[in-house]
Amino acid sequence: MTRSVYILSLLTLFRFFTFFLFFLLPYNYKHVIFY
Repeated sequence: MTRSVYILSLLTLFRFFTFFLFFLLPYNYKHVIFY
């Protein structure tokens, strides 16, 4: 039970991380470099 919840939480974090990489970074790429 706890293992399945842990795996689901990791999947949601990974999905959010990929969303951040592919959608937010291209728009703010120059800002990320300067900051």
